[in-house]
Amino acid sequence: MLLIYTPLVIAFVIVVAIRIRTGIAIAEFTRDPLGFTEIPVYTGVLSNLGAVIWSGAAAVCFFSYGVNRSRAGGGASPHFLFAGGLVTLLLLLDDLFMLHEVVFPEHAGIPEDVVYTTYAMVLVGFLVWYRATIMQTEYVLLMLALAGLGLSIGVDLIASLISLPGLYVFEDGAKLFGIVIGQRTSSSSAPGGSWRARIGIASNAVTPPSLRAVLAAA
Repeated sequence: MLLIYTPLVIAFVIVVAIRIRTGIAIAEFTRDPLGFTEIPVYTGVLSNLGAVIWSGAAAVCFFSYGVNRSRAGGGASPHFLFAGGLVTLLLLLDDLFMLHEVVFPEHAGIPEDVVYTTYAMVLVGFLVWYRATIMQTEYVLLMLALAGLGLSIGVDLIASLISLPGLYVFEDGAKLFGIVIGQRTSSSSAPGGSWRARIGIASNAVTPPSLRAVLAAA
């Protein structure tokens, strides 16, 4: 329970501390931007959808890690799922709060290229460290997801150099494609068996009869 509520309490404490120190209204941290700005209601709808999908992918990874760890006693697969959840969480936070585009370059003095390089090193390290496990999964989906995200980054870099109409279609479209494929990858990331077997959710030992019936019909 502490693991769930402690981060929330810390977040509110930080907001209150910033309010006291800077005078920024708490509502600017807590309210939806559409509630106090003049932007259209459809602004960022696909970006928000991508963040929701990122969240689902991270949740699947962490949930699968917890179930596999309790049933299998650890091993490569549970740790792979946990690491995949952390990587997904990192990408979610970057996309949601525009870390590489705004926060790091404009407020922390860290160039966007440095941020991209750091993310690339994290992803390469993940792929190399868990390469044996990845080869036992539907790795083609993972490669497609990375290709979509890579294309989005490439188009973003091109857009920073030249202005061409329609570039955002390719940048954001490729990113959303990568996010969706990545979410599909997270649901089948543990090696071997069906998705039910991978996360162990259909086991008689951990699943009530009513839920087993639903899963059997799925």
